[in-house]
Amino acid sequence: QPQDGVAAVLAVLALAAALLTGSLPAALALDGGATVTTSVVADKDMTTFWPYGLTVGADNITIDGNGHSLTYIGYVGSGEQYGIFCTGRSNVTIKNFSKISGFDHGFRIFGGTNIVIENCGLEGNAVTGIFSANAADLTIRNCTIRETNLALDFSYGVTNLRLNNNLLLGGRAPI
Repeated sequence: QPQDGVAAVLAVLALAAALLTGSLPAALALDGGATVTTSVVADKDMTTFWPYGLTVGADNITIDGNGHSLTYIGYVGSGEQYGIFCTGRSNVTIKNFSKISGFDHGFRIFGGTNIVIENCGLEGNAVTGIFSANAADLTIRNCTIRETNLALDFSYGVTNLRLNNNLLLGGRAPI
């Protein structure tokens, strides 16, 4: 039935628009490509072709991976694919992702204050595990970063950086 095909395409487009605008309820919002605006706990592994796996869209939230993974399956190499993208946010905790992989950068933290990344695995990201610039009070603890070109990149303006009990394996350079 041609009408069924059109209806399916429209449903997919509506879902994509909802994901891009972050307008889905919290239970559904933690899919790859979502902008997260409330504290959430993942209920499944996520695979995405969106250039930003998850975008932190509010202050004072926790994104708990709950032991799940976030994997990018698109083209890498332009330096513009981020597993977790957080810019200008405060009081954010991102924790408990078993593996964030396949992106150019596992995390991109630009600006903001009091950002905590804990108990996360980052593996096979093309450029960096965690990139940060212009951030204050950044804490990275109990994370494993492996098989990435540069495990940690704090290019400029990162103040009050705390690194605790992290494991950096493989790749070209740890920091």
